[in-house]
Amino acid sequence: MKKIDRNGDSWEYLVLYKASRKECEVTRNAYKVGPYDLVLHVNGKSYKCDVKADTVRYKDTYYSAPTLSQLPEDVYMICVNPETEQVRWHKKKVPTGLETFWE
Repeated sequence: MKKIDRNGDSWEYLVLYKASRKECEVTRNAYKVGPYDLVLHVNGKSYKCDVKADTVRYKDTYYSAPTLSQLPEDVYMICVNPETEQVRWHKKKVPTGLETFWE
């Protein structure tokens, strides 16, 4: 049986849960293709977002470094720390007005 890596799905569901606890709406990309995983709807604006594991080595697992160069201009990256499950925006591209959204 083929092993399926579900870590990416887990991080997306974690972000969906945490975002749903804020004053916003969240919609998920129904397909596993395309440059974004979900859309945050906050204060009348929509933000396409790609969810990635954070860029640090944890325990004995290495996570690939998320890079903004692969994303379209209108897509924001949300990073999840695999150990602490802390969620944050990629530090080089944060939506204006949402700097403290994940705090």
